[in-house]
Amino acid sequence: WVAQVLFFAMNITFYFISPKTMHRFVGYLEEEAVHTYNAMVRDIEAPNGTLREWKSKPAPRDMAAYYNLDSTATYRDIVVCIRADECGHREHNHLFSDLHGEHTEQHFPHGELQLVVRPTERNQPHGISLTEV
Repeated sequence: WVAQVLFFAMNITFYFISPKTMHRFVGYLEEEAVHTYNAMVRDIEAPNGTLREWKSKPAPRDMAAYYNLDSTATYRDIVVCIRADECGHREHNHLFSDLHGEHTEQHFPHGELQLVVRPTERNQPHGISLTEV
């Protein structure tokens, strides 16, 4: 727990120094998470993969309910949903890094945050897209 407290303290400190840099850093951490979940899905799908049993192993009900999956959901389905979450977090953090300082007056509707990432010369999407998930 000490490492978590130190990591949190460092993140808060660096965020106050440079929010743009911290959002970019977190975006890259999320990108690594997406790569990790991609590797997991490949391993689940591989005939000799170490996680191949997850393809048919039923997901716990609470996990399936969290992702609005039906009773036939498997661990593979959960991994795919988590990967999609990480993909969205990555895009949001990269977008916040791109917007910081330019559009700080931008307001989002209370209670919801809907971001649409549109590629431009300066702001290309990073990694795989949400539609590829």
